[in-house]
Amino acid sequence: MIPTAKIPAGWCGLLKFPMYNFLQINLTAPKETLIKRIADRVKNRGLNESFERAEINIMKKQLVWFEKYSQGLWFDVSTNNWQDEAKNAVRQWYNEPQDAA
Repeated sequence: MIPTAKIPAGWCGLLKFPMYNFLQINLTAPKETLIKRIADRVKNRGLNESFERAEINIMKKQLVWFEKYSQGLWFDVSTNNWQDEAKNAVRQWYNEPQDAA
């Protein structure tokens, strides 16, 4: 079974609306790949090394946050078939019977 989540619709939970099922797809890559992409982007834009260090620090904080708080499915974009795996997961989730709220 594919993990799904339910969230209430409405502003800050003040309004009562039905719950919605959704599939959360998360993309990741090895840290080395992400750091190389940051370095290439900084170089192509002509920015300095301190900007690169700041971007890498932000990336590390984001990785920690996502590992701690994200639900759903993770796909490694550095693999060759991640898109096919994601499509299959979405098809499977879409075709599963949904629980009534």
